[in-house]
Amino acid sequence: MKKNRYEKAYKSLLRLRHHEIQAARDLYYIHCQLQIEASIVGKTNYFSRFAQLFTIPRVRRATLASFVVMIAQQMVSLCKQGATL
Repeated sequence: MKKNRYEKAYKSLLRLRHHEIQAARDLYYIHCQLQIEASIVGKTNYFSRFAQLFTIPRVRRATLASFVVMIAQQMVSLCKQGATL
């Protein structure tokens, strides 16, 4: 839908939803969400958003927390695999 292929998106949603009204509703919701996303993202590019992961304190803490959880999941997985071998 970012490439203005609304008709193709509608046909795909129609296959998923099996009813025209539900597909049209979902298409409208997706369109509105893309407009909101575009207004939030604005003129930033990938590199500036990546830099924000480490420069904005709130986002930096969330990034660190998700990194710690990811490493912990990997460590638990390794321990379980080692115990079964």
